[in-house]
Amino acid sequence: MAGNFVDRGCFPDQATVNAKRWTFDGDLFEPSFTYVAEQAPDADAYLINGICNFRSGPKGLSQHPLHLARAVEAKLGKPVIGHDTALYWRIMKDLGIAPTTPQSQLLESLHGYDCSTLGDPPLHLDRL
Repeated sequence: MAGNFVDRGCFPDQATVNAKRWTFDGDLFEPSFTYVAEQAPDADAYLINGICNFRSGPKGLSQHPLHLARAVEAKLGKPVIGHDTALYWRIMKDLGIAPTTPQSQLLESLHGYDCSTLGDPPLHLDRL
């Protein structure tokens, strides 16, 4: 494990982290994964385990791994797989569909998936 918010000095203690109820400023996402990449430079991919809830923008809208993985992948040069991304990949693969908007590497891999065994041509989603 690369360390938590307290280990990295983002918050003074675990009580402060707990008081935030695991809802964090969106600006912490990228530095968090940069830190993880520095601690595990030989990793083939980075996994976001559990539900992280980063908020950003004027309304504090939630940004989950699905929304953030593509930008972090570009910065780190490796796949970033979140719980939600893995779930959507499995569902889309089973249905024989692929996203039509740019997504993370895992979801983009669905474009090369052979759906011919399903009988119908693959469907494409306009948006996730």
